Amino acid sequence: HPALRTGAYQVMYAEGDVYVFARSLPSETLLIAMNVGTQSAQASVDLTSLSTQPSQLKYGTAEIHWHSDHHLTLHLPARSGCILG
Repeated sequence: HPALRTGAYQVMYAEGDVYVFARSLPSETLLIAMNVGTQSAQASVDLTSLSTQPSQLKYGTAEIHWHSDHHLTLHLPARSGCILG
């Protein structure tokens, strides 16, 4: 994905063992989430600042709950990550 190489970088969530960032181009936005901890973790991410909204899980393992107000909640297993696009 070109957005991973050259897209604008934006931190979306960073708390405890969870880090979520976006890489964006005008035509594509990817959301990358990582949990480096030894226990499952949750992150609530506000997507209103993104020009395009990721709509599906492209890689990895996560339970995703989409909210109507451009927020999503990610439940990430221990030592895992995912890419949404």
